[in-house]
Amino acid sequence: MAQKRTITDVLANNIDFVDESKQTNTFGFNSTDDLYSRLTTNELIESKSICLTDSFVDDLSTMLSNHEFSDCILRVDGTDIAVNRAFLSVRCPHFKALFYGQMKETNESVIELKGIKAEPFQHVLRFIYTASLSLHLLSIDTIIDVLSVAQYLCLQELCDRIVHHLVTTISLDNVFVLHSVANEYSFAELIRATNLFIDQNAEHILMNPSFNLLSIHHLIDMFKRDSFYVTTEEILLDKVCHWFEQNEDQLNETTVEMVLSSICLRNISNDRFISILTPYELCHQLFTQFYGKYRKSLRNTDKMVRGFVCLNQNVATNQMNVKVTKGRYRYKMINETNRLYYRRSATSHTIRYSGGSGEKSIEVELSKVFFINHIVLVLFDVGMQGFSYFIEVSINRKTWHTIVDYKQYLCRSYQYLFFKCQPIKYIRISGTKSMDMTTKIQNTTFDVLHFECMYSTVCPQLVAKIEHNIIKPINKVICDIDNSVKNHDRKILIVNQKYEKTETLKDKEYRHIVFPFYRGSAYCYTNNSLVIHLTQPFVINWMSFEFKNNWCHFVSAVFSENFIIQTSCDYENWQTINIKEIFINEMRRIVYFIEEQTFVFVRLFAINPLNISSLPELDTYKCAYLSYLSKQRQMNRKKLKI
Repeated sequence: MAQKRTITDVLANNIDFVDESKQTNTFGFNSTDDLYSRLTTNELIESKSICLTDSFVDDLSTMLSNHEFSDCILRVDGTDIAVNRAFLSVRCPHFKALFYGQMKETNESVIELKGIKAEPFQHVLRFIYTASLSLHLLSIDTIIDVLSVAQYLCLQELCDRIVHHLVTTISLDNVFVLHSVANEYSFAELIRATNLFIDQNAEHILMNPSFNLLSIHHLIDMFKRDSFYVTTEEILLDKVCHWFEQNEDQLNETTVEMVLSSICLRNISNDRFISILTPYELCHQLFTQFYGKYRKSLRNTDKMVRGFVCLNQNVATNQMNVKVTKGRYRYKMINETNRLYYRRSATSHTIRYSGGSGEKSIEVELSKVFFINHIVLVLFDVGMQGFSYFIEVSINRKTWHTIVDYKQYLCRSYQYLFFKCQPIKYIRISGTKSMDMTTKIQNTTFDVLHFECMYSTVCPQLVAKIEHNIIKPINKVICDIDNSVKNHDRKILIVNQKYEKTETLKDKEYRHIVFPFYRGSAYCYTNNSLVIHLTQPFVINWMSFEFKNNWCHFVSAVFSENFIIQTSCDYENWQTINIKEIFINEMRRIVYFIEEQTFVFVRLFAINPLNISSLPELDTYKCAYLSYLSKQRQMNRKKLKI
């Protein structure tokens, strides 16, 4: 028997493949070595994996309505469609239950599907066979019918894809149809999208002819939302009267009562109410009859305030016609290109208790009432400077309430503030303290370099838990520190001119040098201590220090005996933290599990300075709030990689 030869043997011996006249092998390569190298890099690699998805889908599509491969007939709206039971059962849970669920249709050769149109069913059937459907070629009405069939057949993935497509096609012409479909089948994503579109285009919706075709329940549901923004309630009253004129059969005491309760009548004067009703004879009597009753019943209740919803977009910009009505250099902080770190590039005000002259706050007026739950401030953070402040909001400039109160904290740089969503038109920022921690000198001005406000859909619970507007950072606040001044961007780092040429911390003249790190926090060295200044107060129960490699011997040997960790909110009152557990990893990282507490400053304090030649060089500081603390401890005991 002849011995079998592998491709390697053939290539090695160059047997049977070489054309002597052309001195090339049959494959078209110049040499055996060339052939072997080409095959190992391209052909041999490709031969390990075969993918013929396109031809597979084409072959499956030939089964559609092919009697040769079919064993059942589906009768849809009078049309007979040949299908394969096994294939449909694999692809569709509805057909699996129908064909193999011991139902009466299981053994029938012709099965009628009632309540389904033939055309959309053909589209869904093609999707089942080919896993593709060109929605952009179909009309909205056809897509809605296809969605109805997909929902009937329990094809959840197809429903999700269609809903996602419909969200991108919402317009004034189809929004009410899509809203009805979303409510009928409980598609949460489509409900949210249509509601948002209606709310953001409220006055255009009221002018649309299709508005008069709405049901009374749809009308009331729309008016009850405080996010359905119109400039005045008078517009709503006028359109409701017109709607009743077009839908006389809906005009009765019950519907009038329901509609009036969804409109804030306290915002409409008596004279204006009567003048609006005058042209509408049909609803004049009923509306007037109940007007006095509802005015009286709503007298002691909170009136509804409508606001505009603008998702994830800064509404405090020149394009949004925002006004800064109080403060010095008023429009500097809303200039989107403003990032220069000097005082004349900031909007400022005189601190109230400093005794100086000038306006005592910075006030921002938005172009309309917006729903806001997130404010971003960039404070003037030169050196080791900190600011205390509070923020108040109002809708009428008469009644103010506080949403952020950081009067007892010294903050710096970026302030990411989250609070309960509420309608806001006026925002007042009042600084209460401005102090340089290195010199203990209190300044007379409060400076804001940049300001943003918006409705953020990034739920704070996913990033942090909010308690009294203090953030619990579940994701770690990582502070990367570079000990070399010369590597910092001069636009961000501003140091005293006396020490500007100092390059390392070995020069002993580092006392007032500040090193900013990620997100605007900073740290500095003082006598016998290393101070880290976070940007704003956080609730922390875990922190870690990572030092330079040349401090490995120092950390493990004397760190625990010669240093303590202290925290503070104002840089004056310090308290030693209660350490639950401590881990030293690879002689350069120290991890602390501490009692939950709120602070802005962290100090690594040398309690035995005589035993220490110099302070350790910090490389990275991390802090976080770990809700899964017990599990984290177990992990750290095994392997410290936090």
